[in-house]
Amino acid sequence: RFPDPWTAAKHKRRRTVSAEVAHALSQGLDDGARVYVCSDVPAVVADAAQELGATPSLSWWRGKCAGEDGRVAISTDEDGWLLASPFGGGVVFSERDRVCEHLWRRVFRVMFVRREAS
Repeated sequence: RFPDPWTAAKHKRRRTVSAEVAHALSQGLDDGARVYVCSDVPAVVADAAQELGATPSLSWWRGKCAGEDGRVAISTDEDGWLLASPFGGGVVFSERDRVCEHLWRRVFRVMFVRREAS
C-alpha cells in the first residue's frame, strides 16, 4: 500500500513494485492470494499494475465480488480500478488513505490474484 515515495518518473527504478518483486510474489503466494496496490498517484499504480500484469501467474482482478452476506463487497469501474478499499469496506485505512479522503483526493486501487501458472 502507499505511500511509495518515488513518484517522479526519474525515480521509477526505485519504486516498490518491480519485475523482481512481482516475480517473488508469484513464487511465494498461494493460489487465490491477493495483491493490493493503491496510491493517489495514478502513474505509480499504473506502473505497478504493468509489472504485476506481466507476471503469468498474477491476474488483474476486475468485476464484482460478493461478501459473506451476499451483497457486493468489492467492485471495479470499467477501467479496472477498485471503487473502494477491499479491507473492511473502507473501515481500515492507512494514514494516507485518511488524508486523501479528507482532501477529497482520489485513491487509485488495483488488485491482482495469484492463480496457477499454465
